[in-house]
Amino acid sequence: MLSKRVVACLDVKNGELSKGVQFVATEMLGDPVAKAKAYYEDGLDELVFLRHYGLK
Repeated sequence: MLSKRVVACLDVKNGELSKGVQFVATEMLGDPVAKAKAYYEDGLDELVFLRHYGLK
């Protein structure tokens, strides 16, 4: 039987956790490693880090 899994996706920009809508007007939220640790302690099954950077 298949079981449900909890997967979090964290957006990282310039080494900080960020939150935005459609990658516009992002707000920096702090250390991504600290948030990942908190998710792990809460029983998260998988974690994905997305690194955003602009092309010039």
